Amino acid sequence: LQASTYEVPSVLLTGDVSPASISEALRYGATDYFSKPFVNMEHLVRRLESVLDKRLTRLFYDVMLGDLSKAILAGTGTSKKFTTLSRSLLDLKASIGRRPACVLVDDDSARREARIESMHSQGIVAIGAAPDEVDATLASPRGPLVAVLSLEFKGSQATIARLAKTYPKLLILALAATTSIRNALRAVENGALDYGMLVDEGIDICAMRAKRLIDQARRQAMYAKIASLMHEAAIETRPELADDIIFME
Repeated sequence: LQASTYEVPSVLLTGDVSPASISEALRYGATDYFSKPFVNMEHLVRRLESVLDKRLTRLFYDVMLGDLSKAILAGTGTSKKFTTLSRSLLDLKASIGRRPACVLVDDDSARREARIESMHSQGIVAIGAAPDEVDATLASPRGPLVAVLSLEFKGSQATIARLAKTYPKLLILALAATTSIRNALRAVENGALDYGMLVDEGIDICAMRAKRLIDQARRQAMYAKIASLMHEAAIETRPELADDIIFME
């Protein structure tokens, strides 16, 4: 599927949920995975909806950038913004790389540190914050683009809802420590983009989920910057489009 001309998202249904097996599937291009046997169809549906959401977001950016490219090429092609695009993107990539990859939010410091250590073992640069400290971390210009929230502390759902509203670009992963899917799905309703089931998956596989959100957040930041620069270039080369092309970060 990955070698075909069509970009087809894929979900692996497997009875082998070992970190090695899941890591191999993701490395070969699987968009997500789901362990068998499963009895909760809502869980499966939510995973599939998440895969479709990511695909639609990618298509949206592809169409938007394609339209902006056509507008630029139809102009004079002498835009300074356009010629400095590569350097600006390299600077942005370096800046994003210097940020912590994610912040793990939990009111239990011992539990928080143990999970940060698991993130580090998967190559993820993670930092920790108590619920009342996380805003100071996220408000920083070099703050992480992903938050991993434990659903074990009181007020975790309200914290997810508040962070999703306050930081629209923040991607949130909820960690559920029970076998019940209800709390995890509620976190998604409140603004989490994905969730991990610690009892079923283990912290290592949940860390892989965090890594995929981190990769997605970095891609989206790059897409937004590309679109911003191309928007400026399109308006510069074709001023008559200023009223027709509106771009908001």
